[in-house]
Amino acid sequence: MKKKPICSCGCDNFLIKADTLACAHCGLFYFLDDGKNNDVKILYIAARCARNADDNKLAAKYYSKLLIKDPKNWEAVFYAAFCEAMNCTIERIERESIKFSNCFKSVVPLIAAKSKVKDRDAILDEIYMRVFEAVTMLDHGITKYYNHSNERIILEHKMAVAEPYYKFGAEIESQLGTNEPYRMYIIQAYEQFILILRSHGLSAAWNKELINELTDKINHLEKL
Repeated sequence: MKKKPICSCGCDNFLIKADTLACAHCGLFYFLDDGKNNDVKILYIAARCARNADDNKLAAKYYSKLLIKDPKNWEAVFYAAFCEAMNCTIERIERESIKFSNCFKSVVPLIAAKSKVKDRDAILDEIYMRVFEAVTMLDHGITKYYNHSNERIILEHKMAVAEPYYKFGAEIESQLGTNEPYRMYIIQAYEQFILILRSHGLSAAWNKELINELTDKINHLEKL
């Protein structure tokens, strides 16, 4: 079924600037912060427009509103955390990485509740790509900013930055199981987690133990 366009002219293409959403065809304006923005559909369009324009600060603002209005939607829960992580400063990287990691405890069960496997697969594809995007950016920030710090500090920050991969894989394993197509996401997430931890060596004993444990799990999953 074709989705009903939001604008009266029939167009479903919108542009966003500050707190104004405008139809790209007729120019009809929706003022998003005038106290009347109770339409969830308008907020989703505003959030997606901001995200597509790489305005993570503005996108986070509208996804945060959607968390209140539509808390059972995986998109609102995931992108509120993702956009905050993408918009964070160097000083907040560790904190926002942990916050981003924690969102999967809610996001994956919401995805698991979807009845169609193909819908889950498409969403997991999208999320994996976004996790890769966010973690790559955060890891680059940590590597550049803490380049001259001692190894223990670097490893602690690397663990926080890599954790979204681990939590994503672990929650899929817990909520959706290890059959295909889910096994692929679990393996890829754990592999990326290990890759980041290895980027600064293996001198810490706890680091070695965790990497060996996950490597064994990956080997087991690949044989299933």
